[in-house]
Amino acid sequence: MGTYDYKPLKDTATRLIKKYGVSFSAEREGSTFKSSGVFGDLDIISLPNTLQQSADSIIFIEADSKYKPKNGDYLTFGDDVFVILRTRKVKPGDTEMLYEVVLGN
Repeated sequence: MGTYDYKPLKDTATRLIKKYGVSFSAEREGSTFKSSGVFGDLDIISLPNTLQQSADSIIFIEADSKYKPKNGDYLTFGDDVFVILRTRKVKPGDTEMLYEVVLGN
């Protein structure tokens, strides 16, 4: 069975996120990164074993950025600051497409 080449799909996702997404800065241990992403729909969810039991937003972040999100990072969108509660890599096969990131205030 052959493998599917996800690179064209990844390139399209990256191009659309950069064109239609929002820019933000991310802070981790004194370092600042710039990237972009698009907000998605988020149903009310519960995050067990965390101090914060609910999430506020979800954002999909381009994988081509130098920024690789981690739980506990702070993302700033204008005057709004969110903390990353959960990160999931969307990676079909060997192609890292994007990151699904759950945010809280």
